[in-house]
Amino acid sequence: MTMKNLFPYPKFRALDSNGVPLAGGKVYSYATGTTTKKDTYSDYACTTANDNPVILDSNGEAIIYFDGEYTIVLQNSSSVTIWTMDNLQGMPNADEVEDQVAAVATSVRDIHRNLVIINTAVHPTYQVDVNADEIISETTTKTVKRLTSVNLTIDITASGANGLDTGAEANNTWYYIWVIAKSDGTTAGLLSISPTAPTLPTGYTYQALVGAIYNRSGNFDTIYQLDKTVVFDYETVLSSGGETSYTAISLAAYVPTTAKKIKLSGYLTHAGVTSCYAYISPFADGFGMDVLYIAGASGTLVLRTTINVTLYESQTIYYMVGNASTDLSLQIIGWEY
Repeated sequence: MTMKNLFPYPKFRALDSNGVPLAGGKVYSYATGTTTKKDTYSDYACTTANDNPVILDSNGEAIIYFDGEYTIVLQNSSSVTIWTMDNLQGMPNADEVEDQVAAVATSVRDIHRNLVIINTAVHPTYQVDVNADEIISETTTKTVKRLTSVNLTIDITASGANGLDTGAEANNTWYYIWVIAKSDGTTAGLLSISPTAPTLPTGYTYQALVGAIYNRSGNFDTIYQLDKTVVFDYETVLSSGGETSYTAISLAAYVPTTAKKIKLSGYLTHAGVTSCYAYISPFADGFGMDVLYIAGASGTLVLRTTINVTLYESQTIYYMVGNASTDLSLQIIGWEY
């Protein structure tokens, strides 16, 4: 929706104590809190410096753009100081306001809107498509830029923008998917083994982590990501497990370090009993466990179900079964960020 705004007066304007325009008034500008003169400008891009002091016209007006913070001294035409103010900044333009609002919104709705990441149709083993209506990116110093209508293809066999950030392609490795941008809004994708600090190509200063993909034996896993939810071809993480005390299951080859929750398909069996159970927990002591339980007539009991488990230890969950004759198998079918 287009924002409606009150149009502010487009020039600096000063009045004397009687409300009369301060014709011939003088505006001195200094680095804030000092007596070191600092330029103001007559254009938005801050390329054409004003005189210092700026002399106000017959209406007590002048065009003055700031670049940073200033101490401003206002005098009348007789060089009598009317006021002095420190720590002054100019008003942000509409684009800056929109970016800062987007930065605040990041904490509410994460860093993207309508994000889709999927293997390409033509080269699914080494390329991914990244599409989004909006992505919030930032520099390492937390300056924010909003990127819109993102439509990228990233190729692990390429280097730099829309390729691998550094080094050679590695097998059985997680690659984190970044959207990067230049200050002029040029966007590209990037694959990096780092989930926190990719090596940016020259000219790119903005970055946003949007996903991850596993390069299994030289071929990308097949994934479909919608915003923060990922589904992929299932992988078995536990086959006929029978441990009767909590035992760790490593998910390092199945979910990235950035995953916060996983979705499992569980298969529980036991022959010759009327009930059996298993526990799945994010903690080694079983705290917060999910219980898989089935009861029935004596015979072979079989339970198939899905379980969502929050990850508190990166890439690790724990399980145990009720007795050694119970078998638990688990397949991972997706994760969430």
